[in-house]
Amino acid sequence: MVYFKSSLLSYLFIIGNVIIKTSFEESYYDSDESNSASVKEGQYKNVFDSVFYGLYKRDSKPSPTSYEEEQYNKLSSISLNDLETKQNGNIIVAHQAQTIQQLRRTIRRLRRRDRRERLQFKRRMNQRRRINRRKELRLKRQFKTTLNKVRDTLLKRIKEIREKYEKLLYKATSTAAATTTTEAATTTTTTTTTTTTTTTTTTTTTTTTTTTTTTTTTTTTTTTTTTSTTTTSTTTTTAAG
Repeated sequence: MVYFKSSLLSYLFIIGNVIIKTSFEESYYDSDESNSASVKEGQYKNVFDSVFYGLYKRDSKPSPTSYEEEQYNKLSSISLNDLETKQNGNIIVAHQAQTIQQLRRTIRRLRRRDRRERLQFKRRMNQRRRINRRKELRLKRQFKTTLNKVRDTLLKRIKEIREKYEKLLYKATSTAAATTTTEAATTTTTTTTTTTTTTTTTTTTTTTTTTTTTTTTTTTTTTTTTTSTTTTSTTTTTAAG
């Protein structure tokens, strides 16, 4: 029985040394992290004490050395660090998963809001287009009606003015044709036996007709020329003697 217990202790020490050696070679953790888990380390120490110290007491062997206690403490701290690391990793993973879910919900909410706002914007734009189209048609009808009214008024006024001036022109032309005057020219001729007198009389007749739009000036000149011929007779008397 004593031999079995001794072999069991040796086997446990070998396993502990192998674990410690591999853990130090990989160097996962810092020495300061062992101080953060002092409570759990004490719990693990009590477990190891209850196992190994009980066996020593039963075998009536001395207590383990300081080196062995140090190995126990390192082994327990490594185990605690492993547990804390796994726990922290699980917390981080859970936090990341929660964050991802929140982000997905936020993205879905933003997409729904974007679709809703797009639909509202399209409705407003279509409504504004319909309003503008109706307003444009109404303004076109008003402009066309006003243009037709102004054009009809101008054409009517132009027609009235044209008729008025045509009447005035016709009246002036008929008055000028009715008041035409003609005067004759007068000629006077005086002849003397010894003296030849030539008198030339020029009579100028001017007729002026004035209307509102037309001015006509007519000038008539009549010239009469009389030529007198003087005849001289020579008488020759011959005396007979």
